[in-house]
Amino acid sequence: DVKMKTRILRLQTAEYGPLDQCAAGLDCALWDLYARQHEQPLYQVLGGTGSRMPVYASGINPSGVQETIALAQQAGHTAFKVKVGFAEDIDRRTLQAAREVVGDHFLAADANQAWSIDTALHMGDMLDAFELQWLEEPIAADSADSDWQRLCQALRTPLAAGENMNRLSDFERATCTWGLQYMQPDLAKWGGISECMQVVEMCKKQGITYCPHYLGGGIGLMASAHLLAASNQSGWLEMDVNPNPLRSEVLGEHLQVHDGHVTLSSAPGLGFDPDLQALQGYAQFPTQ
Repeated sequence: DVKMKTRILRLQTAEYGPLDQCAAGLDCALWDLYARQHEQPLYQVLGGTGSRMPVYASGINPSGVQETIALAQQAGHTAFKVKVGFAEDIDRRTLQAAREVVGDHFLAADANQAWSIDTALHMGDMLDAFELQWLEEPIAADSADSDWQRLCQALRTPLAAGENMNRLSDFERATCTWGLQYMQPDLAKWGGISECMQVVEMCKKQGITYCPHYLGGGIGLMASAHLLAASNQSGWLEMDVNPNPLRSEVLGEHLQVHDGHVTLSSAPGLGFDPDLQALQGYAQFPTQ
């Protein structure tokens, strides 16, 4: 077990994040190999029954919000998430601008843990008026259970969290007691597929929609897509729309968005072999 073998090193260095991420990467690689050995796509090995899933465009900042959304629409996106948590007037302008372009389509917001409980409650009426799909991390991930419960009860807008949680006990407490409607673990930051699968089961038990968090390279995005497909839920896959060759160049033609959806390959494992040659202009990667 990778996590057990790194336990002492994690304790000695107090570097939980980097070591958890390394362990998560190894876990995903082992699942890819396992599925390839069984000559099945990973999502099927994990129990998934469908290969097509909805996606949403992420990483949309206040600066140039309408231009970014328009470009994402041209790329096939129909659902969008903008960043808030800067200042009330900036957040209102961001949401207004986004709604003008998006219309009645899916629009979510991510505060990135920017607010205290009092500020989040104060922002509630303004946020509710925009009919958001969800508000993500309005307060710190390690805030008291009572704060999350209070916020979930006070806001009409559904709440989401999970990307900055890294223990099964935290996920269990959050799914059972907070009142969240969306849970967003990041399998590349923590847990890999093995432990995030357990979070998926917690979500199913509590009637919470699993929507993986992911902002990074193409391999992690593909692994996130397979786990979402394996969940047999109706959650959305997060897709960063900012330039990132580690995502776009590595994926190539895979996970192309059509009418707000992507479809996984039927090839074994993750369903593709990363194009490392395409990255030679950015960094030195071994190709053998």
